[in-house]
Amino acid sequence: ALGLAGVFFITGMLAARRPLLAAVLALAVFLSVSVPLLAANPILIGGGHLGRIVMLLILLRGLINGIISHGR
Repeated sequence: ALGLAGVFFITGMLAARRPLLAAVLALAVFLSVSVPLLAANPILIGGGHLGRIVMLLILLRGLINGIISHGR
């Protein structure tokens, strides 16, 4: 958990200069951690999956904002 927090801190700092790259990196790292956990415990309720879904929505919103800001 600490390593993931460190990655998100770094991508947060990177987001000020390159928001699209930061969003893509954060989403890739999050998915690479979450997919094996989801495969190990496929039940939606329990195992923290609802929190992962909320985090995924937040990261997707960041990705959309990064794409919008990249087009400017």
